[in-house]
Amino acid sequence: MRRLTVVLGVVLAAFGTGVLWAGEAWIPVTAHATGVGGTVWRTDLEIRNTGEGTARVRIEALLEGQANPDPAGVEVTVGEGESLRIGDVLWSLFSVEGAAALRLTAVEGAFLASSRTYNLTAGGTYGQYVPAISGGDALGKGETGELIQLAQSEDPTTGYRTNLGLLETAGATTPVTVILRDAGGAELGRFVQDLEPGELVQIGQVFRRGRPGHVDDGHIVLETTGEGGRFLAYASVVDNRTGDAVFVPVLRRAQAVGAGTGVVADHLAADAFDTLTAVQADAARQRFARIFYGHTSHGSQIMTGLGMLEAESATWAMPQFTERSTDLGHNGDLAWVGVTRDMLGEDGNGFDMVVWSWCGGVSDNTPEGIQAYLDAMDGLERDYPGIVFVYMTGHLDGTGEDGTLRRNNDQIRSWCRQHGTVLFDFADIERWDPDGVEYPEGSDACEWCSSWCGEHACPDCGGCAHSHCFNCYRKGRAFWWLLVRTMEEER
Repeated sequence: MRRLTVVLGVVLAAFGTGVLWAGEAWIPVTAHATGVGGTVWRTDLEIRNTGEGTARVRIEALLEGQANPDPAGVEVTVGEGESLRIGDVLWSLFSVEGAAALRLTAVEGAFLASSRTYNLTAGGTYGQYVPAISGGDALGKGETGELIQLAQSEDPTTGYRTNLGLLETAGATTPVTVILRDAGGAELGRFVQDLEPGELVQIGQVFRRGRPGHVDDGHIVLETTGEGGRFLAYASVVDNRTGDAVFVPVLRRAQAVGAGTGVVADHLAADAFDTLTAVQADAARQRFARIFYGHTSHGSQIMTGLGMLEAESATWAMPQFTERSTDLGHNGDLAWVGVTRDMLGEDGNGFDMVVWSWCGGVSDNTPEGIQAYLDAMDGLERDYPGIVFVYMTGHLDGTGEDGTLRRNNDQIRSWCRQHGTVLFDFADIERWDPDGVEYPEGSDACEWCSSWCGEHACPDCGGCAHSHCFNCYRKGRAFWWLLVRTMEEER
């Protein structure tokens, strides 16, 4: 029998518990498996007919770790007013060992459904209730889910561990971005989990995919940039000593009052550039026909990257930029605000977007200085509501996770998330290579670029200020993604 870690959980809150289905519902995970420590997991399914007449329900098993475009299905009948309990459902209906999600579809009538997944022991059973969930409650592009009240212990014999489950429900390949954070909001790590159509993926001890160490009170942010795909998610916090698991609900993040949904152009945006089309490029170029960009040498990396893309294809011909050789300065300097207001007040400018970059001003700044920058940008957004203002983080400086730069960049990121702004995450693009390998101790020189380009074909340029041409190229890709995504978020 295959051994695996069985990840249990539930999706609660706005995700449809106790709903009467006359269509489709999902049991996100079931099991017939041997788990950690000799545990023996089984799932019982309950279906209740609360409608008039006979209910017929088709049950399909979507097996873990694979695409399920045409899952095996069994139809069951439940008499009027009756309930049907199917013990050890995965084995009794499908002869499957392992884990799977169930899709329940009303062929006739309406039904309620729930399940219990439990461990068989010599002294009896213990287990967890897992309800059926409406497919309409799955998350798609532009929506954010969060799992909170999570934990991970360094010692596997004490404390807790957190397991994560993801299930694709719309029948499309779906990349899910998983962002691990601590109670203070600091990012502990991130990765992209690609889901095939109808695939269930379970990730045990998920916080070990991030920064090593003890996590007393963590949370996970979940998003997708995939077109057409949708996913359900669930988590379980397991006591390492007893194996007892606590359900953790996935919550759909509410949009802040007066805020947009927000756009973050980071290393994942640079990767997602390949999904953009010529039609999107033309539309974004029309929407952002005139862009003001205040920058010095580091900020020029974006312009170099955009020029490299334009040289590759006329599809990526740049919008019209007006550049000013100045940047955001240091330690609360707000001279750039006056420059912006003067420029926007000139007749005939008609700018659609305003971008300002840092040089070294984040590395030696204070929380108060960063907040002065954020407040000033917020004021400009309020005074010029027809213009998109792009926030930015500072470039890497080699000081790593505990440096002033990381603290200040996280302050910018947190503020932008809370206020739904447009952020170009300069440092994050420098921090990750296209294979998803992170270099938290790197600098703006992009040390990994040389080794990565030694093994892959990389475009060249006449020179990328302070850095490698591939770093500039990645930033150009991310900026194009920012233009397209911002345009689409406005619709």
